[in-house]
Amino acid sequence: MNRKTRWLAGLAVGVVVVALAAAALTRGRFAGRYNALDVDLGQPDLLVRSARLGALSKDLVAAPLLRDVLTEDFVHYYEDHPTRLSLLGTLKRLAYDHQLSWSDRLIAAVLDAPAELALWRDGKGRPSHFVLLLEHNLAAEAVLQLAKVGLPDKQLSVAGELGSGFGAKSTVYAVKLNARTTWLFVSQGGRTLVASDPGLLLEADGGLSRRAAGVLADAIATEPGAVSPFARDFDLGARGDVAQQIAAKTSFLSFGYQHFFPDLKAVRLDLDARGQWSLAAQATGAALEQWGRGAAQLWRTLPRSSALCASLPIDVSRAEPMLEMLGGKAGSALAADLLPVAGLCWGPQGGLFAPMLALRLREGAETRHDETLARVLQQATADPAKQAAADEDDENKRAAADSESASAVRTQTLKQPNGARLWTRRVAHEHGAVSQGGQRANVVAVARLGSLLVASTDLRAVEHTLAVAAKTYPALSDTPVDGAVPVLFADGARLAGVLETESWRTLKAAAAPTFNRVARELLTPRLQAVARLGTLQVGLPIAVQPADRTQWVPLAVHREAAAARAAGPQPAAKATP
Repeated sequence: MNRKTRWLAGLAVGVVVVALAAAALTRGRFAGRYNALDVDLGQPDLLVRSARLGALSKDLVAAPLLRDVLTEDFVHYYEDHPTRLSLLGTLKRLAYDHQLSWSDRLIAAVLDAPAELALWRDGKGRPSHFVLLLEHNLAAEAVLQLAKVGLPDKQLSVAGELGSGFGAKSTVYAVKLNARTTWLFVSQGGRTLVASDPGLLLEADGGLSRRAAGVLADAIATEPGAVSPFARDFDLGARGDVAQQIAAKTSFLSFGYQHFFPDLKAVRLDLDARGQWSLAAQATGAALEQWGRGAAQLWRTLPRSSALCASLPIDVSRAEPMLEMLGGKAGSALAADLLPVAGLCWGPQGGLFAPMLALRLREGAETRHDETLARVLQQATADPAKQAAADEDDENKRAAADSESASAVRTQTLKQPNGARLWTRRVAHEHGAVSQGGQRANVVAVARLGSLLVASTDLRAVEHTLAVAAKTYPALSDTPVDGAVPVLFADGARLAGVLETESWRTLKAAAAPTFNRVARELLTPRLQAVARLGTLQVGLPIAVQPADRTQWVPLAVHREAAAARAAGPQPAAKATP
C-alpha cells in the first residue's frame, strides 16, 4: 500500500472488508462501553466529498498556497495515526484467524471509489466525531474470500438495525479496534457507512436515537451519486465533476464568535476535474449585499501595513445587550446606528492578542454618540473588584467611583476632518505593551474618524488607522482586486512575523527548553514558508444578485508573489501612553 495514502483511505479499506465479513455472520448484541453524545448528525461542522478518497491528501498538498506551507510530513502523519494502526491490526488478525488474504486489487478498488466524510466537534472543539460514507464496487474474489469468515469474532457485535425508505432493514455492526475505540458500520446495496463512536447513534439505554437513525438511514439508502443528508445541510447539490470538495461551517471556523455574524453560514474549497481550486462562501442574500458594500467602505480606511484583515457581515442586534450593559439606553441607541459590517485587523503593532475592530455609523450619526463611546470604554475597562465594591455601597459612593473612573479616560480632539476624537485609558497588565515606573500596562483606545469607529486593547493598532486617515500610510484599498470587493487581506511576511513574535513570547526557553527547541525546529520552517506567500486578497463579486434564501457565491482570489512587491515593512507608529 502506498505510504503516501491518507489514513482515511486505509480506514475505507478496513471498514468495507469488515462490513462484508460481518454480513455473513450472526453476532451477539453490542455490550461495550460508550457515552451517548449530544451531536446532531443532520448538521455536520465539516464535510469532505471526494471522487477518489486516496488522492485527498495528495491534492491538498498540491493546492496553491497550501503546497507552500504543507509538506509531505502532512501526508505521512496519517500513515502512523494510532486509530489507523489499530484498524490495520484488527484486519491482520481477522485475516490470520480466518486464513484470508487481501489483494492489491481490493485495496485499489476502495481507494478509487467516491466517499463522503462528515465531521462534528467534540466537547473540546476538535472535529473528532465522524461519519464516513463510501460507495464501493468490490471484486467477486473479495466476496468469496469473506465468505470464509464463518466463526464468531470477539471484536464484532450487533448494535441495532436501520430502516430505509423502502422498508428494508440494515444491520448495524460494532467493531472494537482497541480498549478505547469502537466504530459502528452498516452496509446496504452499494454503500457502506462508518460512525466513529457508538454514542453517535445509541441512546443512554442502548437503543437507537430516532433522530440519528433517521439521518443515517437516509444516508445509507441514498442512491450512488445522489445528494446525502450531510450535503443537503450545506445546501450542496450533486458533486458533478468536482474531484475534491471541503466545506466548513463558520460556527466551527470562528471559534464561537459566529454569534455576531449568523448570516455567514459556511465556506467551501473545490478542486475541479481540471485540477483548478476555487473558493466560495455561503450567506443570505441580504448579508452578501451588505457585506460587499460595507467592506468597500472599510477598506478605504484600514491600514495596508496590517498582517491580516477580514470584514464580516454582522448582526448588530447581537451586540446591543452588551452595549446596553456598558452604556445604558445610550448604548442601545449606539447599536441602532451601527452599520451591519465589521472589520478586524491584526498587525505588528498590536500583535496576535490585540486586533483592531472597525465599525461604521449610519449617515448623520457621526457625532451623536461621543459621550456614549467614552462611557462604554470606561465601563469596559473598569476594575471588577472596585466596581463590585461600589455597587454594594450607597449612591454617593457609586457616583464618586464613577467620577474617579471617568477621570481615567483621556479624551483628545484630533487635527483631522469630521471632528475626529480619540479616547484612551491605561489598564495595568503584566504583559502590557507600555511600561511606566516599572509597571506594565496596555493603552486601550477607541477612536471616531467621521463615521468610522475603531477600537483595540493596544493604542498602537488604532494609531495606524489614524495615520491612514491623515494620508500618512497607505490604505488597503490602494491595492484593489479587479472585478471584486476584497473581504480578506493577508500579508505573508507580516503575518509570519506576528506569529513568530507571539510564539516565542509564549514558548519561553527558560520555562520549557525542550518544547521551545522542538518548536523552533518544526515551526520555524513553516513560518518561513508563510513569509514567502506574498500577499493574498479574497473578494466578493461586485455584482451579487440578492436572494431571499441562503446561497453560495464564488470568491475571487488574487495573490501577489513576495518577490514582486515592494520590499521592507512600513514604519511602526509611535505608541502614546
